[in-house]
Amino acid sequence: MSGQGHDRGEIIKVSNQTTFYFNSFVMVTVSLLWISVCVQLVNGGEDVLVFYNDRSSFPVLLQMMGSERERTDEDGALAYHNTLVELLAACTEGKNVYTELKCNSLLPLDDIVKVVTDIHCIPEVRV
Repeated sequence: MSGQGHDRGEIIKVSNQTTFYFNSFVMVTVSLLWISVCVQLVNGGEDVLVFYNDRSSFPVLLQMMGSERERTDEDGALAYHNTLVELLAACTEGKNVYTELKCNSLLPLDDIVKVVTDIHCIPEVRV
C-alpha cells in the first residue's frame, strides 16, 4: 500500500488499484458510529451499565480485583467492567461534546480517580 497526500484526502494504491480516500468522510462516519454505540449503551439500562461506582458496589469491585479467579476469567464480571470502561473511553475520543457529556454522566471522572488511586487497584484496571 502506498499513498500520496492531497488537500481533501489521500490517494492510496492497494494491489495496483488507485482509490481516493476522503479522510473527513471516514472521520464523520467513525464519529457517527461512536455516537450510535454510546446511545445504545445508555439505552441498555442498569443491567448493561455495571460500573461498580456507587457506595454499595465499590467494595465488590475491590474484591474482584483481589480475586485471582476473577482476574483470569475472560468472561467474568471484572473483564466485562474493564471492557465497558474502555468502550466509554473510546466514545470520548475526539471532539464530540455530546458523547463526552453522556459518558461523564455514566462514569464521572471522580469515580475513575477513586478506583485507580485505591491501594488495591490492579494494573489491568489502571490501564
